[in-house]
Amino acid sequence: MLAYVKDGDVEYIMNAADKYNPYNLVPYNVISSNALVVDKSVDALINLRGSNKYVNNVFFTCRVEPDGKISGQAKLKSSGYARNIRISTFKKDKLKEMVEDNEGITIKVDSLSVKNEEDELQPLEQVVEFSGSMQEGGGYSFLPYNLFTGLGKNPFIEESRVMAIDFNFPKTYVVTGTYYLPDEYIVNELPKNTRLIMPDTSIILTRQIQQDGNIISLRVTLDMLYADYIVEGYPYIKDFFKKMYAILNERIALKKK
Repeated sequence: MLAYVKDGDVEYIMNAADKYNPYNLVPYNVISSNALVVDKSVDALINLRGSNKYVNNVFFTCRVEPDGKISGQAKLKSSGYARNIRISTFKKDKLKEMVEDNEGITIKVDSLSVKNEEDELQPLEQVVEFSGSMQEGGGYSFLPYNLFTGLGKNPFIEESRVMAIDFNFPKTYVVTGTYYLPDEYIVNELPKNTRLIMPDTSIILTRQIQQDGNIISLRVTLDMLYADYIVEGYPYIKDFFKKMYAILNERIALKKK
């Protein structure tokens, strides 16, 4: 049972059992479902659809040491539905585990602090001090840039699908990062600036990377504008995600002088 409140043209769906969900968001575990309004003057089913997005912003700076070690700080800002999910994970004492899970990239969280925990209308800020080592092979060292997004593995690897695709809500991921290199390393190859767009323009991935001396700056943005897709759209989703994860898994290649 949820509370349904109508204030003029604005509707609120509230669940007192979900203490981490703010009043202005439809609880994410009931999005895209139908609800019966229990009122003698109303006899109607309403569709519970959220108008807010899931937004994760990542800002990081990282220093590369001459021995291949890396260390830095990241500030993660989770808004909308991302805030609800992140704070729930934090309360279960599993946030550090989530932040360290970067799918093939070994990062150790040395410290983690949270801000705006009590202010539900503000983004949940997570400040991370991290360290690790570059991946190496063939005489090269490789820097990742897809850090702390929580995107995990590609979920669309099956050849066919029988159910519609439900992302629950539109999503936005933004990673803005800066790497500081020592004089001992040179950039062998930077991933190219690129833009990947679904045929219907509903999902857009952009990547921009540039070098200025010993500093590498980057920005990666993923916008998913639709919450759901019909099953007939699966071939397009599958193809896009295959290309997207190939882009996200590319590395900045460094070589010692």
